[in-house]
Amino acid sequence: METKDALREKMKARRANVSEHDYEAVEHLIARRFPQVVKLPPKCAIALYWPIQNEVNTKALAFSLHQMGHLVIMPVAEVPDGPLLFRQWTPLVTMIDDKFGTKVPPPNQPTYSPGLIIAPLLAFDQSGNRLGFGGGYYDRTITDLRAKGRNIGYMGLGYSFQGVDELPIGEHDQKLDAIMSEKGVHSFKRGNG
Repeated sequence: METKDALREKMKARRANVSEHDYEAVEHLIARRFPQVVKLPPKCAIALYWPIQNEVNTKALAFSLHQMGHLVIMPVAEVPDGPLLFRQWTPLVTMIDDKFGTKVPPPNQPTYSPGLIIAPLLAFDQSGNRLGFGGGYYDRTITDLRAKGRNIGYMGLGYSFQGVDELPIGEHDQKLDAIMSEKGVHSFKRGNG
């Protein structure tokens, strides 16, 4: 099995080759299909991400969920080696640069706890394991929220080509509840390791 670092580099290169046409097509396909296949309670707090490096673009989905009356929040890594916090996003918010090369809502935006976290990824496997950039922020956040008794959903968003048979996993890695790609949604049994 490849190491996490080798797999990260391989998948970054594959994702970099996504054409502009496919990038935009997947963005709009996800935004259209998501409300049809993911059942959410009214006014759910949904954590999305602002895409970088050809991650599946969530901007159309953010607009759609906002228009449906959901609370759209975006992750912010304020504390090194700590969990993420989530600031409110609306179409009127001017996003600012953060230290990871992405954009986040500014500090004057209120923070909320998510009901559903949608995370970007470099790869996923058939057991619900997720490979990210290696900072562990999503894993720490899921662990922290669930330890506080929060029954939150954890979904990965990626391209179908990012699926692999098996990923190397660590003791702190948190499994996804589901993955959504341009081919649809696949659910996994919740659990660790």
